[in-house]
Amino acid sequence: MDDPLDALRDGDAPVAPDPRFAARLRDQLVDALTPPPPSDTRSTLMATTTTAVATATPYLCVHDAAAALDFYVRAFGAVETMRLPQPEPDTRLGHAEILVGGARIMLSDEFPEIGVLSPRTLGGSPFQLHVTFEGVDIDAVFAAAEQAGATVTRPPSDQFYGERAGQIVDPFGHRWTLATPTEQLTDDEIVRRAAAGAPTLAEEVAEVDLGARATTGMDATVEGTGDLGYFTLGVPDTQRGKAFYGALFGWRFEPDDVQPDATYSHIANATPPGGIYSGHERLVAYFRVADIQAAVDKVRELGGRAEEPSQSPSGWSAPCHDDQDQPLHLWQPAEGY
Repeated sequence: MDDPLDALRDGDAPVAPDPRFAARLRDQLVDALTPPPPSDTRSTLMATTTTAVATATPYLCVHDAAAALDFYVRAFGAVETMRLPQPEPDTRLGHAEILVGGARIMLSDEFPEIGVLSPRTLGGSPFQLHVTFEGVDIDAVFAAAEQAGATVTRPPSDQFYGERAGQIVDPFGHRWTLATPTEQLTDDEIVRRAAAGAPTLAEEVAEVDLGARATTGMDATVEGTGDLGYFTLGVPDTQRGKAFYGALFGWRFEPDDVQPDATYSHIANATPPGGIYSGHERLVAYFRVADIQAAVDKVRELGGRAEEPSQSPSGWSAPCHDDQDQPLHLWQPAEGY
């Protein structure tokens, strides 16, 4: 007799697993198959009845986590495995995870209230990530990353330590070394090559012809164009900052300490002039230009970002970021400044 439930059978067509399940399964397999460290190098903590396995996972902070996830997928072929948004109405991502070449990377949006800041706010990143792609055309990876918006700071080239590698800076300020193995070398062979004078990746600095000073759009022949015209110093506590820098440099402030609740104070005796304010710990430079609109257009032409100029009593200014996402301000001074 035929099984009446056969009509409900769906067949045996293969189905791609959920990437989060696949990532968890892969981690479990790696943990199960990873041999314990030799007994003579095992720490006291690990010398227990069970073998402890520790992993170190990069955790990035970016100024737009949703956009960063999209970039890493397009640039590196990353697989997004987790995304945890904040409760509404907060639109930030509190946590996300991706796999890049099999390596797990975590990331989140900025949370300045607990000191989680991105390279854009900090003015750069103090570290870089090294990702090794096995059996991949690394030049194609660089091309995809550049097309997705990365800045190539060192094109891929064959390295003495057995990799073809190069460096990029992603649109969120993080630096990456991307590499693929080309040779199987022992540590002794790498040391011998290094001792023989083989350059490291960081030492392979290309010679750049800076050429003559540009004269396009913004008239660079006008005296003072490109000079540092003003700076602002952000500190968590303005009064503590004024006390510290006043004692260190002899700076005098306007308004003076008669107004202890002032969130911004001009530095009266600094050259070039500047100010101190209550904000994130960073230094912002204001560069003089003769034509603010031409300068803004030039920033955009060179691959940077620029907001539209705004006017104040001191002149026209425009917040910008260069093509490596580092902040700067353009300033067209008013008469008398």
